[in-house]
Amino acid sequence: MVSNSGVPDEALIEWDWQSGLLVHGRSTRDQPALIEFWPMHVLADAAQMQQVLMNLGTNACQALPGGVGRVEIGLGATHFSHVDDNVRPAGVLPGAHVHLWVADNGCGMDEETRQHIFDPFFTTKPVGQGTGLGLAMVHGIIEAHGGAITVSTAVGAGSRFEIYLPLVDPASAPMPLDATPPPAPQGSGQHVLYIDDDEVMVLMVQSLLHRLGYRATCTLDAREAIRMVELDPASIDMVVTDFNMPGFDGLDVIRALARIRPELPVAISSGFISDELRAKAERLGVRGVMHKEHTLEELGALLQAALRSPAGLGQQR
Repeated sequence: MVSNSGVPDEALIEWDWQSGLLVHGRSTRDQPALIEFWPMHVLADAAQMQQVLMNLGTNACQALPGGVGRVEIGLGATHFSHVDDNVRPAGVLPGAHVHLWVADNGCGMDEETRQHIFDPFFTTKPVGQGTGLGLAMVHGIIEAHGGAITVSTAVGAGSRFEIYLPLVDPASAPMPLDATPPPAPQGSGQHVLYIDDDEVMVLMVQSLLHRLGYRATCTLDAREAIRMVELDPASIDMVVTDFNMPGFDGLDVIRALARIRPELPVAISSGFISDELRAKAERLGVRGVMHKEHTLEELGALLQAALRSPAGLGQQR
């Protein structure tokens, strides 16, 4: 049995869909016995946790019929004992855990979909609305942090994603030697155009580019991006495009941009990078190839290398 004694029962956070930010929190911390667990601490990469919330929050909003409904993001703490094997999620060890959940009252999923929801490239969205990498990336991030993620859902009854991460005492927890990673390379106001048909990636990268010191223009439409460059070729300093897009893939975009402004630095992002894709990209003068699931960690370095390198693959991932 799960015991919640001595821990905060919940904290609800409102999701601002327009900005993609967590803008407000409220909790039920009104019992003195609960104070020792608040604030709660985990050993985690903040940028990756943002990516998890961005993915789950965006998917929840997209599951609401007509964009109308409720999305709840909650935070609490849970303690699993050694006798909780029936209810303890797979991969979760006994002990105290931070419990984070994202729930919606949208369309929900059938059982077959639920069983495959974390598989790479599995998606329920129509062609042109995402690659299916989002939830696979979320699953990988949580597992890499020693946690677990589960989903409960039913058609017409919404979905609830629950995340469990080991709770630590910051005063006594051993910190890894690389707990403070070197800062990501920063830009100096250069204008980056980012193209991806996945709305989650567009929201995430737009926020990331601003944090890295770049001006960002992000679009879901490859043809719209090409028109932007046609209208003012000199206003764009760098283009990063997804490869796998419907009707007009990333290499098509790069060929079109080369006809408008041959010296414009371009990089390509893909969930799967084959030797063939690398070879084609190199022949087109692409300055960087990046695994899409490593965008948060690698985009800053890729941009700096691409902006200072001559045509040709300046950054291979």
